[in-house]
Amino acid sequence: MADPIVEELIAIKRLLVYGLLKNGMSQQDVAAALGKDQSAVSRMFGKGGATKRAATRQPKSKDAETAEAADA
Repeated sequence: MADPIVEELIAIKRLLVYGLLKNGMSQQDVAAALGKDQSAVSRMFGKGGATKRAATRQPKSKDAETAEAADA
């Protein structure tokens, strides 16, 4: 088993990469910022992982957020 601190740092890096991808940054740009190959970023999330989900999710508009808040 790896050191818990190392595992936590890896998890934090994945969250940061996911956030960048979700906000529209390409895998290639993320990889360049990390000094890695694009394939390394792709492998971080496994087959069909977070990179595809991040690319397909659209941020909610303010109107949708307001409607959800009114329903609650």
